[in-house]
Amino acid sequence: MIAGGVTARWPRPPSPRRPDTSGIHAGAEFAGLARHGAEPFADVALVGGQLYVEVMHALVRGFVEMGCVRRDACVSVINGPIGRMRQDLRSCLCEASGLAGGRP
Repeated sequence: MIAGGVTARWPRPPSPRRPDTSGIHAGAEFAGLARHGAEPFADVALVGGQLYVEVMHALVRGFVEMGCVRRDACVSVINGPIGRMRQDLRSCLCEASGLAGGRP
């Protein structure tokens, strides 16, 4: 996924002889979320195991080049046991939305 970058479709087609119409295009999906660069993200949270975080860092660099993530964006990494990652993600989201005490 790192080698393919934001322009590759994932998952890859089942056979190299078949058309490359399967999977989704990460760059297109993310561009839509950022309104095609009109509203680039200033904060990004990467949540997952070490290998996933490595892939996500590479993709974030691609999203910065696309203009969908600001160059000065705050990138938080949440990594660890699944229960702890879920707690930390919840805290991060509640903090970002201004919810007091982390409660909806």
